[in-house]
Amino acid sequence: MGFIGVDPSAHGQGYARLLLDEAHRMSDADARSTGVGLDTNMPKNVEMYEHFGYEVIASSDVGPVPLWSMFRAK
Repeated sequence: MGFIGVDPSAHGQGYARLLLDEAHRMSDADARSTGVGLDTNMPKNVEMYEHFGYEVIASSDVGPVPLWSMFRAK
């Protein structure tokens, strides 16, 4: 899978849940998958992803931009 996201004008309308549910469904259906990984550079998104079962596995700065790598095991 590549990059996905929700347009800022549609935040808070449940689209993130729909996108993540589909990514989790695809992972569950693939016997080779161990889970779903993602990256975010927005601090407020870390808590949202944790709500969906993701854990921070690494964090760093890419120049002036913070980056959190997160993973949700199958």
